[in-house]
Amino acid sequence: MANVKKKARGNDASSNFSARGWIIVFLGMAMWFLAAGMVVEGNNLIIPAFSSAHDVSSSTLYLIGTIANLIGIPMMACTGVLEDKFGPRKVTVGCYAMACGAMVILGLANNIVVYTIGRIFFVVGVYCGNYIGLNGVITNWFPHKKDLILGYVTIGSNISTAFTLIFLNMTLIHVGLRGTFFVWGAFCGIVGLLALINFRDNPEEIGEYPDNDRSMTHEQVRQLFEEGERYKKSSPWTVKKILKTKQCYQIAIGYGVIIMITTGVLSTLVGTLTIKGMSQPMAIAAMTVCAVIGMPCSYLWGFLGVKTSTKKATIVLYMVVFATIVMMLIPGKWTLIPGIALIGCFIGAGNNLTPSIIATVFGRYDFAKAQTVILPIWNIVVAFGTTVVGVPQSLTGSYVAGYIVLAISAAIGFVMVVTLDDRCIGRDESAEKEKMLAQNKEVEVEAVQGAGAVISEQQ
Repeated sequence: MANVKKKARGNDASSNFSARGWIIVFLGMAMWFLAAGMVVEGNNLIIPAFSSAHDVSSSTLYLIGTIANLIGIPMMACTGVLEDKFGPRKVTVGCYAMACGAMVILGLANNIVVYTIGRIFFVVGVYCGNYIGLNGVITNWFPHKKDLILGYVTIGSNISTAFTLIFLNMTLIHVGLRGTFFVWGAFCGIVGLLALINFRDNPEEIGEYPDNDRSMTHEQVRQLFEEGERYKKSSPWTVKKILKTKQCYQIAIGYGVIIMITTGVLSTLVGTLTIKGMSQPMAIAAMTVCAVIGMPCSYLWGFLGVKTSTKKATIVLYMVVFATIVMMLIPGKWTLIPGIALIGCFIGAGNNLTPSIIATVFGRYDFAKAQTVILPIWNIVVAFGTTVVGVPQSLTGSYVAGYIVLAISAAIGFVMVVTLDDRCIGRDESAEKEKMLAQNKEVEVEAVQGAGAVISEQQ
């Protein structure tokens, strides 16, 4: 019974995914590479390049990034409604079609108005595509191994940190600013097409198993799925009820702060490191070092989440964040090496832990509705990441004020996570699965005992 219970709860951290599961992993990595590359790391080169080409101040362009994130707030809610109606697959494909078109707009932009329109559409496209569409697919396919899968998927953002600036530098030199936007748009279009071909909303639709867990038969898996779909239609978790739940705000703030800090640090890292005395080529190389460290760490955060819990993994993550901020605030070049190493440890974790904690608290079948409510609030917090560090740094030539704000924000976020009750308040599918397996075990035992009794009577 103990082994059955362990399997039912899905705390097996082995990477035994199906072929389709690995396709989801690699496409998810590509999506996070594209999103992080142009929204976060790309700011280090794209903003100065556009500023120089069109005589617009860098602080204005950073501010536009914040505006784009703020506009994405109601758009996330709208996308969540669309996901509930059409499914995460179609939402993902539609959002990446939007991102592709947005890159074309940015490539054609020759003034601040057109740039703003392109930036807004790109941010909305990739963020809604990743946070609503992709995460919806992942939660349905891996309800118990979501931490581990997201640990793999968010390696894409670390790969972006390692190679985006190198790639952008090459394209800016060889094809110019406009060509760089067009190349990025082509990548978005290819990823959207591959998602259309390979993604499915639920594994049960094509005879696969959630988590690739074969402890149940196809019939039992189908039965649980149909029960979950019926529950979804009559779920008590309405938008109003979710908004009245304290977990909604604890998740939005506690996990939003992580991404706010990540965005603020990475989007200004080259400038910050040069202020601390590092040359620009070395600062760009440092981002690659961060990413190399972050790749295995991204997986380890997911592994830790599966083996312990998402909440416990997040508490450990906040310890790393605090240590990072302290290192960056201490004057002197000697803090650069530990600071860069610590940044690498946490940069990929926020995008991993946010959807995982929503699924943990609200369950697979209430996930879509819960994130539709939580992510807009969460995005309000995230939206200020670039501005909090970027604007003071561009105006004063110092990053200190921005990092002090990040430290205060981290303290608030930490309190939100520590006080979070992370027990499932939606449909606990693991409990339903455990119950079904236990009932099957009892039936098997009764059948064996019955057969034994018949044999005894015959003898």
